[in-house]
Amino acid sequence: MKPNIYLSIITPIKGSLKKEKIIEKIHERSRLSKNISNCEFLFILDGAKENKVSKIKRIFLSMDNLKIFGYKKNKGPGFARNVGIKRCKGNKIIFLDFDDEIIFKNLRKLVSFSRKEKLLIACNYKINLPSNKNSTDNFKKNINFYKSKEKLNYLINKSINREVIYYLFDKNELVNKKIFFDKNFFEDILFLIKFFFYYKKKIRLFKNYLGIKIYNKNSITKEINKKYLIDKLEAWKKVDYFFKKKKLKNFNLQSRFRSEFYNIYIEINNKVKTKKLRENLMQIYYKYFNNMLERKFEIQTKKDKFIQKIIKNEIL
Repeated sequence: MKPNIYLSIITPIKGSLKKEKIIEKIHERSRLSKNISNCEFLFILDGAKENKVSKIKRIFLSMDNLKIFGYKKNKGPGFARNVGIKRCKGNKIIFLDFDDEIIFKNLRKLVSFSRKEKLLIACNYKINLPSNKNSTDNFKKNINFYKSKEKLNYLINKSINREVIYYLFDKNELVNKKIFFDKNFFEDILFLIKFFFYYKKKIRLFKNYLGIKIYNKNSITKEINKKYLIDKLEAWKKVDYFFKKKKLKNFNLQSRFRSEFYNIYIEINNKVKTKKLRENLMQIYYKYFNNMLERKFEIQTKKDKFIQKIIKNEIL
C-alpha cells in the first residue's frame, strides 16, 4: 500500500540543460530520499522536447516518489512551479531551485515538526555565494522579517531575500486564495506580496538547516540583458497594480521604485561592457522610469538624490 503523500518538493528545471545533468540531479535526490516515504519530488522541465522528457521519465519509472513533467515551450520557472502546485499530491509544499541542496536528515525532522503546526514555516538554510567562500545563514539575514508584524511593509522597504525557497507552504491556502506565480523571471516578488497580503499569522521557525542555496553566477537573474531588465521592472509594476487593485495605500512603493531604478542604473552602467547593449538597455530603462516614477518626492536617501538628478537631466 502506497503511503499518503504529506509533503511535495517542487523544482523547476531549465529544459535546455543537458539531459545527463538533469538525470544526475534527479538521481542525487532519489538516492537520498529513499527513507522518506511520505514525501514526493516533482521536477518540471520547462522548455524540453517531448523525446527528452520521455527518456528521463523512463529512467525513474520505478521511483514512486519521483514525478517528472515537461512541456516543449519555454515558459519560465514561475509557470513550471504552477504546474507543480496543480499536479502535486502533498498537503504541504516546498519550492527549490535546480542547484539547491537538501539536508535529508533534517527534512525528516521537518516533516515531524510541521505535523504539529498549522502556521507557515520558514526553514533555515545556508547561502553559498560565488563571491564568498564561506556560507552565510539565512536566519541571520531575514530573522527580523520573519518576526515582523508588518510583513508587506518589510518586503517593500527592506533589503531581504525575496525568494520562496525553503518555506513550507500549505497547498490549500495557495490554491484557495489563487496565489500562483507570474510566468516571467523575478516571479517570487509578486508571489510573496500576494501571500503575505492574505497571511496575517505568525511564522514558525525551523532552525535546523534544511538545505544550501547555491547561487549560480550564470543564472539569467544575474546576467544584465533585455529579459533581465524587463522582467525585473515588470515584476515591480505588477506589484504596483496589485496594491492599487486591493486599495492598499499605506505603503511607500515609490521609495522602493526609486531604490530599484537606482540599483538598475548602476548595474547597467557598471556591468554591461558593450556600448550598443548598454544604450539599448538604457532606452528600456527610461521608458519604465518615465512610466513608473512620480516626479515630486521628498529626498531622504542618496538614491533619492540620484534619481532626482536623472529627472532634472543632470545625469544621462
